[in-house]
Amino acid sequence: MKPPADAYVPVTRLHFPGAGEWTISHGGRSDAQNHHYDTVGQRFAYDIIVKKNGRRKQPGAASTDNRAYYCYGREILAPAAGKVILAINDVQDNIPGQRGKRGGNGVVIDHGFGEFSSLWHAIPGSVRVRTGDLVVAGQVIGQAGNSGHSSGPHLHY
Repeated sequence: MKPPADAYVPVTRLHFPGAGEWTISHGGRSDAQNHHYDTVGQRFAYDIIVKKNGRRKQPGAASTDNRAYYCYGREILAPAAGKVILAINDVQDNIPGQRGKRGGNGVVIDHGFGEFSSLWHAIPGSVRVRTGDLVVAGQVIGQAGNSGHSSGPHLHY
């Protein structure tokens, strides 16, 4: 018998939280697909990056430069309408390869029906919403970065 969360079907119609082509580097319903799977609060988490020609950063660029990574600075979009219940915007970016602490910069949106979206690792100063704001699907809420418990630029959704 599957745990109840594994059979859950969302009520809210969620849209992808970015424009253009992105790649899910971690995420899914097993430990083999998703290194967050064993953490109950992150069981449904996805780590999302941008790749070009199979690479996540520009060839020849320093691997310690966040700007060398294709997803760095890309817009993070609200996946559905809701109310922002948490917004953090002042955690510095990490140097790629050096993991920071906690979630970093990001937003938690309450979509109603007991459903929430949590989007993390934004560039400091890029989060455009505040706690209490109402957002609509597709609204820009920040830019992908490398803040918090992250070892490289990506969007943690």
